[in-house]
Amino acid sequence: MQTKYVILEQNGLEIPIILSELQQHADVIKYPGQKVVSAGFVSFHRHPLSMDKVASSCFGQSISLGVKSRRGFDELIIDKMILGN
Repeated sequence: MQTKYVILEQNGLEIPIILSELQQHADVIKYPGQKVVSAGFVSFHRHPLSMDKVASSCFGQSISLGVKSRRGFDELIIDKMILGN
């Protein structure tokens, strides 16, 4: 199963949202005018520098939203805001 993600911009802050592969990326858009920054797929694995932490790997794109993953930049956001790294 592949986990999906979307990053939205709200008030100048980029907010990551993690969702199931059973959902469409576009399902997270609930209000007109929400700005989608990037979207794709994310996997989680042990952090390469610290065995007691988890890290993310972002890749791919969202067909339903028409945006791509920003890979490393999205990984930094997810690692910090979702995983607390």
